Amino acid sequence: ETDLSGVRLVVVLRANADVTLAEQELFRWTSLDTKFSANNTVIDGVRPVDLAPLEILDRWMKWRDQRLLASIELELSQRRHRLEVVQGLISALDMIDDVIDEIRRSKDKAEARTRLMKRDFTEVQANAILDMRLSQLTKLDDTALRAEAKEIQVRVKELIRLNSKADLRSELLLDEIDEIGTRH
Repeated sequence: ETDLSGVRLVVVLRANADVTLAEQELFRWTSLDTKFSANNTVIDGVRPVDLAPLEILDRWMKWRDQRLLASIELELSQRRHRLEVVQGLISALDMIDDVIDEIRRSKDKAEARTRLMKRDFTEVQANAILDMRLSQLTKLDDTALRAEAKEIQVRVKELIRLNSKADLRSELLLDEIDEIGTRH
C-alpha cells in the first residue's frame, strides 16, 4: 500500500515477493511518480456534476463562509452572555452588602432572584450571583472583572465587524486557505 496524496493504490503481492523491487517496477512501467489524474465530480444537490477546480474552490469558499458565519454568531452569543454575567458581578461588587442582605432576607432561591432582579439585575446576572458561593463573591477582584469585561467588549466588536462585512470574512478565508496550502 502506498499513500499518494489522498489516492490509495493497493497492490497485492505473493508472500515471498520483494516489496522494494515491486515498487521500483511499478514506477518504471507506469507514470505514477510523475502525473496523476483527478476526477472533479461532485454532488450538486442530488446529481453528480463535473466542476473545474476554480468552481470547486468557489463553492468551498461559499460553504466555508456560511460555516464561519455560524461560528461567529455562536461565539458572539457566548461572549455577550459572559459579558452580561461579568457586568452583573461588577455591579454586585459595587453594592455587595445590599446584595448579601437581599439574599439573606429571602426564604428561597426564587425569592432571592426576584429581589435581585428588582435591583436592576437581569435574570442571567441574578442566577450567576446566586450560583456563586459567598466566599467566591467576596474574593472577586474588581480590576480583573473590569479587564475581562473590556476584553470581551473588544472581541464582541470584532465579531460584529466580521459578521457584517463579507470582505473581512473573505480575507480570513484566504488566510485559512494559505495556511492549508502551507500545511499540505
